[in-house]
Amino acid sequence: RTAIVPARASSTGADTRSIGAGWLDRDVIQQVIKAHNFQVQGCYERELTNAPKLAGHLTVRFTISPSGGVTSSEVVQSHGPNAALEQCVTSQLRSWAFPKPTGGMVRASYRFVFKQADAPAQVRTQRAPIQL
Repeated sequence: RTAIVPARASSTGADTRSIGAGWLDRDVIQQVIKAHNFQVQGCYERELTNAPKLAGHLTVRFTISPSGGVTSSEVVQSHGPNAALEQCVTSQLRSWAFPKPTGGMVRASYRFVFKQADAPAQVRTQRAPIQL
């Protein structure tokens, strides 16, 4: 059994694109994701019990509403993670609350990297380019 290790977020942050006039600072988005990394880690740990060699990366695009809730989340790129891990991560993300964006909805993209090394399994987050 692998121990849960806190994820390390990259310093580059999330990619964001406005939908209409909305705006939310990338660092703020990254802080919220970092605060919820334990949930993504939990998804990964659960899937490791079924697939002990599971590793790879997952890029998720999501929309933050004017109230700060996540109205949608979808996998836009996946290399390695299985469907159950993808579903768990996108489901968790839809439950997160972000600060209210300025001026409307915001679309963001984030990459989660799942890997095991000699140390316990961990999830890292990285900046991920999005295509709209």
